[in-house]
Amino acid sequence: MSLPVITRFAPSPTGSLHLGNARTAFFSHLWARKSGGRFILRIEDTDVERSSARFRDELMVDLGWLGLWEMLGFLAVIVVALVYVWRKGALEWET
Repeated sequence: MSLPVITRFAPSPTGSLHLGNARTAFFSHLWARKSGGRFILRIEDTDVERSSARFRDELMVDLGWLGLWEMLGFLAVIVVALVYVWRKGALEWET
């Protein structure tokens, strides 16, 4: 018995979704769906200077319109937001 496939699409929110990104997300989603797996949106906010909340929100709206976005991706956005706030020094982790 094989394990279900879990695919992810990990765009950086530094611009609007373009055709190449949409194609990659679409085929990842199809592969996961065909195998009974899951497709996960994971926003990779590693370029803090060029990243924008507007682009992140647009990505989620566009992928939702295409029918490709799962709610699990929202958890990644929350984690990214916490890391961003922590990097800015507004949040402290206890060790």
